[in-house]
Formats: sequence, C-alpha cells, structure tokens
Amino acid sequence: MKLSEFLDKAFPNLINLNYTSELEKDLDLIANGKVEEINILNNFYNNLEENIKELQKTVNTIEKQYIVNENIRCPECGSIMYLKTSKYGQFYGCSNYPKCKGIVNIKK
Repeated sequence: MKLSEFLDKAFPNLINLNYTSELEKDLDLIANGKVEEINILNNFYNNLEENIKELQKTVNTIEKQYIVNENIRCPECGSIMYLKTSKYGQFYGCSNYPKCKGIVNIKK
C-alpha cells in the first residue's frame, strides 16, 4: 500500500485512468498509421524524465522518513537501519540492502 501511495504521488501523470485512456487512443492511432510511434514514445519519455527530475529533488526527504534512529546500526555491516514492514510485522532492515541483509526484529 505504501508503494502504491508513493507511485501515485511520484508519477501522477502515469498512475491514473485518464492516462490509460489516452494511451489506448494513441496506440489506436499508431495501429491505424495516423501517428508515428516515435512521437508517442518521445512524449512519454519527456514526461517521465520531468517526473524523475522532480522525484530526485525529494529522494532525501523520502529516505529520511524511514530512518528511525541513526543510533540503531546494522549488526552485520554497521549501516543505519530503516524501519520496515512485512506481513509478519515491523522490523529494522539494513539501509545497505540488498548488499547486506541484516535485520533486527522488534520485540513486542
């Protein structure tokens, strides 16, 4: 659910019904030979590139949301631990994942 919320915010032009509807129309135009596919692709990539540039400005802010306490360090590599959630509950996961798979379970 958090990933879905993140994608909705990060890529509002792509994650919506209007975009899907417009894309279907564009694909029909390509299939009927009325539009060159390169024009549609250029438009898509230009919009995506804008979204990514905006997203890069906020990456540090987003990352900091997951740092609980910089004093909590990975028992395997010493990196900062992030609060994570799985189907089994919350735990601290290494910020160096996937290189390091260190975790610390949160006792209830």
